[in-house]
Parts: sequence; structure tokens; C-alpha cells
Amino acid sequence: MRIHVTVKSTSRKRNYITGKEIIVSDNNRTMKDLLCDLACQLHDAYISKSIDADIVAALTEEELSDGQESGKVGFGRRYGEGVVSREKAIETMLLAFEDGLFRVFLNNEEVVDINEAINVKDGDNLILVRFVMLAGSCFSYVF
Repeated sequence: MRIHVTVKSTSRKRNYITGKEIIVSDNNRTMKDLLCDLACQLHDAYISKSIDADIVAALTEEELSDGQESGKVGFGRRYGEGVVSREKAIETMLLAFEDGLFRVFLNNEEVVDINEAINVKDGDNLILVRFVMLAGSCFSYVF
């Protein structure tokens, strides 16, 4: 089935929030199942993204200015040789959800329990909001 996932863009010239349609399996009964499905898709997309090291791409003016605004100017190369296994990608996604590093909204309703039963239908909207800790923030520590 096809669902719409909302993705944040780092560029100021483009929309901050853009929709992307992905295909998920029909047997997502809980939020954990859906997150595992998403982790597998993201892992496969990362593995399939390969850039020829012998060819150097030229960046356009727009790509340069977008990269400068977000602080990430680059050619999209991956310098790390290690590839994480699917199982590790799933484990990391589930741990990040349980640790509260991102929130999930399914059709504008927050899903807080990883074992919560969900009813994903064709055309549903999924929003993932990732939290980023900034330098200089005040965090309370309990010792």
C-alpha cells in the first residue's frame, strides 16, 4: 500500500516540508512493524545509492547556495567503507523511537507506544519529526 511521508527540507529556497510517497507492506499491525518496514527501506535505499568515485560531479550555483545555507556542501560521496546490517538498522530505529529522538504522527495523531496497534490504509499520512540537540542548550542531569 502507498502512504505519504512528510520530510523536512534543509533548504530555505525550497519548501521546508515536502511529501514523499512510499510503499509499505500490508502486514504492519503495530508501530514497531511499521518502523521495521521503514528501516529496511531506508537501509536498502542507502545500499543502492552508489556514486562512481572516478567521476567528479560539478555543483550548480543553486546546489552551492542551498548547501551553504544548510552547512552541508558536498558531492554526496560516502567515505565510510562499513555498511550497517539490516538488523542493526532496525535496532537503531527502534531504540531512537524508544529514546524519544523522534516522534511519529499517523494521520495527525501521535503514536507514543511502539506496541500500539495501528490501522495503516492506502493514502495515509505519516509524519516523522526528529529532534536535534543543539550546542548551548541547558539539560538537567540527575545524579
